[in-house]
Amino acid sequence: MFSAGQGISYIDITAVGTDVLRLLDRWFIPDYDSLSDHRMISFELKIPSSARTCDCSAETNLFNTKRANWNMFYSHCSKAENAVLGSLNNCILT
Repeated sequence: MFSAGQGISYIDITAVGTDVLRLLDRWFIPDYDSLSDHRMISFELKIPSSARTCDCSAETNLFNTKRANWNMFYSHCSKAENAVLGSLNNCILT
């Protein structure tokens, strides 16, 4: 937002490609605070239902979980959790 003696202006820009531009709808600046020095820009994307299809038969597994060392995984998670909890306790106590 620009503010001067002449008035107030919103000079923020939304940059999109021409293939996405036709999908933009309801571009607006919400009334609520964005907790930033800039106002938030909001918009909707109108995605045609024909473009929403998903080939769920495709392989989606990225990891071979059958060969995982679950004890090691649990140990690493527990150590990380304890470190985070310790940091939080230090913040509360100091």
